[in-house]
Amino acid sequence: MTPKQEGFVRAYIELGDAAKAYRAAYNAERMKPATIWKRASELMSNGEVTGRIEELRQAAAESAKLTLKNHLDMLAELRDNARNLEQMGAAVSAEVSRGKAAGLYATRQEVTGKEGGPIEIKSDIDLSRYTEEELMLLAQLVSKDGPGAGNKADNKGKNIADTGSDQCPPEKNRRRMDVTCGTKTLKALNS
Repeated sequence: MTPKQEGFVRAYIELGDAAKAYRAAYNAERMKPATIWKRASELMSNGEVTGRIEELRQAAAESAKLTLKNHLDMLAELRDNARNLEQMGAAVSAEVSRGKAAGLYATRQEVTGKEGGPIEIKSDIDLSRYTEEELMLLAQLVSKDGPGAGNKADNKGKNIADTGSDQCPPEKNRRRMDVTCGTKTLKALNS
């Protein structure tokens, strides 16, 4: 491998871009971008160059490898050094860090809504594509009274589903979940 190819390999490891690595390793000031890309591509198809890139990558990965065992050993060493210097706060901190790294401490997070209240879930469902019959069935299914509830009379003795008018009974007289009179919308009441 030539010194310029080695320079290309090292620049490629650092930059991660073949064209940029070519510019760094070779005199490419007067070259067109297409020529630089072509030459960089030729280098990347050279088996000796790609083998050297892989070799350097593996060496870098090994030197940067952090294993749990190494981490725990380092924390134990820090704990012991702190204990020897009679810095018990630092020793305890190192030991707690060892426990966390080993998974001995479970972190618990509680998720709440606004001002600590429950999380609000809103859903805007387009019910306009459903027939009145389908909406009635849906209302019956979600009603606290269960199936068949949509055919029962409200507090005034009227059957809400069969009124057919644009005037609905007052909200306080309607079931918790019902089909709004004369329309194709399902309305959830807060009462």
